[in-house]
Amino acid sequence: MPTRRKQTYAECVAERRCPCCHLLHGPDEKFKLCESCRFLYKKRLIARMARGCCRRCKAKATHRDMCEKHYEQGRRANKKRLDFRRKHGLCQRCRAPAQKSHCDKCNEERAEITKRRRRRLRKAGLCTNCAQPAVPERSLCPECAEKWAVKEAARQLDPERRADQRARAAARKLAYAAAGLCNSCGKIPPVVDRKRCKRCADRSLEATRITAAKAKTQRLLSQNKKNPAHSHLEPAALRKLRKV
Repeated sequence: MPTRRKQTYAECVAERRCPCCHLLHGPDEKFKLCESCRFLYKKRLIARMARGCCRRCKAKATHRDMCEKHYEQGRRANKKRLDFRRKHGLCQRCRAPAQKSHCDKCNEERAEITKRRRRRLRKAGLCTNCAQPAVPERSLCPECAEKWAVKEAARQLDPERRADQRARAAARKLAYAAAGLCNSCGKIPPVVDRKRCKRCADRSLEATRITAAKAKTQRLLSQNKKNPAHSHLEPAALRKLRKV
């Protein structure tokens, strides 16, 4: 008796069948796998990752949840896919036409995802960049704060960028003032007869003291002298001002 040839993955997808159990999908099914196969797949995946194995094979995971072989395969495939979409002017996320790397819809979704992630990390007291313990009452860890300061100092050398930043900051402050909010954070009303709330005013005063200490140290160093309070410009030494 002749046996029926097993359908390939592409044939199952084209006929709207589950590639695992070959059952016909319903009219409202959006996924390639049926609901029961998706549940079994997720269950096996969670168990495999809990044992420290690659999510695509049984080898030991060396790059997060992948082994060396599948990590390199995924990296090459991802680079090839992004290069193709970039060359043809497509969104790198949804393949829709885009003027830049992402379309407007995906930019809004990515911005919302980033906001939720930063809000969650800030609430847990972690760095919003690398998820390591952050400096108290700050959103970055010491290492990321130093890297950001170096990059920001390089960006400030561009006059067009500085002019654009000042214009956006002025518009933002006017919008906060019209809404009766602090012109720095825009979250709570300011102190009476002031433009900032108490927290932002204290942070501004602290930043002013640190900037003054840096300027004094630089001036003394140019004269081959040492600052009695801070003998060098390392961020760890300047952060001591916050405890004064």
